[in-house]
Amino acid sequence: MLVFWKKAIVLSRVEPKEDYDKILNNDKHPGIEQPYIKNSNGHSWSLINGQIHGLFMSAGSVGSSSPFGDVCYEYKIKDLLKNIFDYHLYFADFYCPKNSPNHKLTLVRFTMH
Repeated sequence: MLVFWKKAIVLSRVEPKEDYDKILNNDKHPGIEQPYIKNSNGHSWSLINGQIHGLFMSAGSVGSSSPFGDVCYEYKIKDLLKNIFDYHLYFADFYCPKNSPNHKLTLVRFTMH
């Protein structure tokens, strides 16, 4: 995990502009993205698909072009996880898409209450 922490500086999300506008103009929580159910992005047999609510992001900057939408925003990892040792991380999925040099790794961050 420490290698991941040092190499990835930001987590990013890409949304269609209309979805991003809904986040900004939400009546209850304007500008705050709400958790949603995990889809089957990554490995389709992953046990967390359809089972947990959260916000799902990519490690690193996505760049200026994405098939997922036209609005990209980034969060500095050090701001989201101020002290990495305050959280539990669960390795949930590793997926290698066909004909792609990129791999998908799913980590679930949670706190115990």
